[in-house]
Amino acid sequence: DDETGRSLFSGSLGQIYYLQDREVQLIQGEPPANDWGSEIAGELIFAPTERMGLRSSVVWDPYTDNMNAGFFEARYETDYGGIFNLGYSYRRPLTVVNTEALTEEASVSSYLPLDNNWSIFGAMSYSVEDNISVEDMVGVEYDSCCWLVRLVQLRYYNNVSGEVPDFSNPDLERENTIQFQFVLKGMGGFGNRITNIMQDMIRGFDG
Repeated sequence: DDETGRSLFSGSLGQIYYLQDREVQLIQGEPPANDWGSEIAGELIFAPTERMGLRSSVVWDPYTDNMNAGFFEARYETDYGGIFNLGYSYRRPLTVVNTEALTEEASVSSYLPLDNNWSIFGAMSYSVEDNISVEDMVGVEYDSCCWLVRLVQLRYYNNVSGEVPDFSNPDLERENTIQFQFVLKGMGGFGNRITNIMQDMIRGFDG
């Protein structure tokens, strides 16, 4: 932007070129990999205004003609501090070790001030393949001049961290928790885990 210097559009495209075969493999006994290059990764970011932004990225394998990963997100921020996010992500299993399940998820999140003191917020990650919410959050916040209170309900599946839940597993449990956070401004507070969860699930929220 000529007036503010703010970046309106950016793009990147990258690929690794190998000068020799890779002899070290993830699976023992596999022959050396002789592909001349890696997957191709690209990203586009478009922010026509300070309040609106679009971001998209893809990872494409030119040897199998597969789209191994994709991501899209739309963001909008209001003049009064509201945040609205809409996203989609796709990831294909790793072709070398073949241990990760395909994931295709849609996500939505929002932080919405109602007046000078009250705000509501929520977020959800939804599995497109299994037609089920993987993780969702809803909460309310009261913010005064001297203190802040948040009350949050979380629902999520209790599985090993980093693994994709197996929804066909009868032993898979959905956890329901209610959490509380109280902050005395200028003196810190307790229950900071809620702030961290909100920052993870609501892109653009700074606590």
